[in-house]
Amino acid sequence: MESVADRIQFDLPGALVDDLLKKCNYISAGLYNDFNEILHKKKKFREQLIDRGLLHADLDLHAPKMNPTSCGVDGAYARQRLISTDITAVAAVAVEGLPPLVERRHWPDPRHLSEIEAVPHSGATGRILRALMISMELDLADTANHNVVMLDGSLITPMLSIIQAYRVLEFAPRVLADLFESRVRSSIKIVDKTLRSPQSDQAYVFIPKYINRKGLSTNLLGLGGFEDRGFLSFVLDEGEYVGPCNNQVTSNPGYLDKIVGPGYLKRYRSLLAAADIIYYKPYEFTPVFRFEVSNSISRSEERLAMLLEAIKIQCRAPSIYEPYPLYIADNMLKHLGSVIPALRSTTTKYIAERWEGPIHLPYMVMHGYRTETG
Repeated sequence: MESVADRIQFDLPGALVDDLLKKCNYISAGLYNDFNEILHKKKKFREQLIDRGLLHADLDLHAPKMNPTSCGVDGAYARQRLISTDITAVAAVAVEGLPPLVERRHWPDPRHLSEIEAVPHSGATGRILRALMISMELDLADTANHNVVMLDGSLITPMLSIIQAYRVLEFAPRVLADLFESRVRSSIKIVDKTLRSPQSDQAYVFIPKYINRKGLSTNLLGLGGFEDRGFLSFVLDEGEYVGPCNNQVTSNPGYLDKIVGPGYLKRYRSLLAAADIIYYKPYEFTPVFRFEVSNSISRSEERLAMLLEAIKIQCRAPSIYEPYPLYIADNMLKHLGSVIPALRSTTTKYIAERWEGPIHLPYMVMHGYRTETG
């Protein structure tokens, strides 16, 4: 079998690979020193968190076991630029989590949504596709009848995507703009619902994979260079969580009153201000997860216990570094970009079979330069 090193040597000049490998020693030494510093100061950092009333254990929550059900929702979009046009695809999927000990509910199909369109070239296409992806994710989350509904990304992500799309709507291809406008009001209502989590037996939780928040590590503990999730992965032990922490999530989305009506922007900001952040390490072999939730969840022992129990059920596999349903949904959607060339090929074949002009023209104008995904 071809090794990774052989493949690198094939794709890149050998001298360049050698140069990069030499520089790895410098990077490795720097990371080792940073990690070692945290490890040796772990006890000190834990004491600081305890003194501030932020470090807790899931076993200390006085709530009965619920065996909660859960699901994860994720989305993706892809755009292949052609000479004549763009082929775009957007999709969202929902995946049920590993079943608890008792599971009787049924979640009816469909558990996915998708759109594919051929559109003129436009700089606004990417933003509209992202907003449509978020809208589909919200629709699936809204239909879920599970105790814990996990969404990929931060809780400010949906509204920011909607606003960014709205700002370029007049420049977007008409078919995509119409799709967005048909969905936007419903999506904002669902955002409102996820920020409130009004049902006592259900929790919406946003779980970002990659973040750069440093409120704890820098502001509270004086440690520069590490974002909170990475830092706490060194500090927390199995079954421990930090939080709830407030006022770490901010957003300034204009246009909301214009889209929804007067006064909604104020309501959205108040919901956002009431959101809490929780960092949780379910097992020794997992990293720390960052949860962004309504304070109706984080300030209730019963609902918080339900959330942490669901996460623990979904993180049993040592080789998976995120909750199972989000991991499966993400891996499914990573293949969306690879579908586009197949769609282009099918479309080109259809045109060529019916083409009455020079046969090279449809193949030329349907030539793909690159596929962008998100």
